[in-house]
Amino acid sequence: FAIDLLTGANHHDIAFHFNPRMHSVVLNSYRNRTWDSSDERKGGPFVKGGAFDMIMFVKQEDYEVIVNGLNYCSFNHRIPVDKVTTLRIWGDVFINNFSII
Repeated sequence: FAIDLLTGANHHDIAFHFNPRMHSVVLNSYRNRTWDSSDERKGGPFVKGGAFDMIMFVKQEDYEVIVNGLNYCSFNHRIPVDKVTTLRIWGDVFINNFSII
């Protein structure tokens, strides 16, 4: 699955792309129809079919991701946060509860 924070609803820039995979998590941004340099974290707290709790903080200097109560990663802003208007969650994930605070 992936979580994207975008500057618009369709084919716009992705300020933060969070993409858990089987043995890693990829963090990236997408600007002007081009992916930036990715930050790949080996391992990770996600297990196929397993439940998890995740909190994503949008801070002044970066995005901070907490998984199962532990600080998992941060990702510095590459696109100004005030440009972000859209949240997209896609792929093979079941969401039991979701909140924006």
